[in-house]
Amino acid sequence: WLVHGRVRPLLRQLVESQQAAQANEARFLAAAENSPDAFYILDSVRDARRNIVDFRITYVNENGAKLFSSLPKDRLIGQRFCEVVPSIRDGGFLAKYKRVAETGESLLEELPISIPGVKASWLGHQVVRLGDGVAVTSRDISERRAMEERFKYMAQNDALTGLPNRALFLDRLEHTLTRARRHNQPMALLFLDVDHFKGINDTLGHAAGDELLRAFADRLRNCVRRSDTVARLGGDEFTIILEDLKNSRDSEVVAQKIAAALRPPIT
Repeated sequence: WLVHGRVRPLLRQLVESQQAAQANEARFLAAAENSPDAFYILDSVRDARRNIVDFRITYVNENGAKLFSSLPKDRLIGQRFCEVVPSIRDGGFLAKYKRVAETGESLLEELPISIPGVKASWLGHQVVRLGDGVAVTSRDISERRAMEERFKYMAQNDALTGLPNRALFLDRLEHTLTRARRHNQPMALLFLDVDHFKGINDTLGHAAGDELLRAFADRLRNCVRRSDTVARLGGDEFTIILEDLKNSRDSEVVAQKIAAALRPPIT
């Protein structure tokens, strides 16, 4: 009875601990499986010298399986990560995971990816050390990044012609002037507009005027190098920045080329 009296509280504590652990596991699984993020737990695979050579998948949620593999998640458990996604090693992910596992320093980043089999083009990535391995949370942010790039493009480019707008032109002009002064190398700035453009809008309509401006912009693009800038300031006003010229004569040659390109009628 004495032993029973001492053991019974210990058994009760053990049962309560097991029940608490099961409850915590159930909460973890519920949170992980219903998360919009890809989540996986990786244990370190070490060689004879105790160096990390790979990671073994010990848990992955449904979104994690869909992100980097066509296999169901149950078949991914226990497999080596680099065998499931071989390009992980070449893409630098393995080295990053190793650094987190070895140093304990967490990793948080957004990065473009191009990995065969991985459906995302941009990932939001968080990696933390967990035991002798890492826990990885990833989210496909391709749509958000595409939207951000689209907004950035719209803020810096003319909607009608696709050319840099006034804001981007001024920014590039400042950089070009700085480089020209630093390297003592000539640059040129050209200003162009379309004569009698208001008459075109008034007689043929704004749709025809817009088509004329797009054709005008295309001809200007074809007259300069990729390193030069053709911008639309607004209305029928355009500018061209010519960089890295050998002498002032170069800008005259480009101006003559532009004049020749604009001479044929635009129908």
